[in-house]
Amino acid sequence: MDFRRLLLGTTVTTAATALVGVVTATAGAGLTCEFPANFMSFIEWSHRLVAMVTGILIVASTAAAWRGGRSRRVRYATLGALFLTPVQVLFGAFTVLVRQFVFGYSVVVLTLHFVLASSILALLVAATAWTDAAETAVTAGRVRQAGAVALPCFPVMIALTPRLFVTFGEVTQFIYYAVGFGTFAALCLVALWSRELDAGLVSAAGGLGA
Repeated sequence: MDFRRLLLGTTVTTAATALVGVVTATAGAGLTCEFPANFMSFIEWSHRLVAMVTGILIVASTAAAWRGGRSRRVRYATLGALFLTPVQVLFGAFTVLVRQFVFGYSVVVLTLHFVLASSILALLVAATAWTDAAETAVTAGRVRQAGAVALPCFPVMIALTPRLFVTFGEVTQFIYYAVGFGTFAALCLVALWSRELDAGLVSAAGGLGA
């Protein structure tokens, strides 16, 4: 498989895992993985299944990056995501082992669980952006397109802010975080591609000066 497509698929699947995790936490399904099975336990097991697939893809992307001789920053970004994944799994286990750990299903653990997921996603978005920049020329138009995706998301995020205009239920939270992850990824692309564009302009100017 093409490395860029593999990395993009891994990034999208990671975001999907985080979104399913949001639904799991919001519905309180993280404590319902016991039998007999019901809809809540189905949500929790779905989260575990998607997370398992994501973990496999992260391993595959990291191996492909290192074996394929990708740039140093891409290799270390995927390696960072791979390193954080078992830590993320550990915190995920804490959220369901509430009987064994009194701090299991707590705000602190859930927050750290989410922060780790966001960190893994950020590393994969960066690796994807750098890989794309290495294979396709970064132009000002592409940077503007990424910015155009992020810009209309801000009023949506404000409108869905908890307890500001709407009741923060399961559906609202899902939309809020879906838009949030999309905005986050788009802003990362703007920042990273802008640096690539600036570096290219500096290099071109240096070449002309020589």
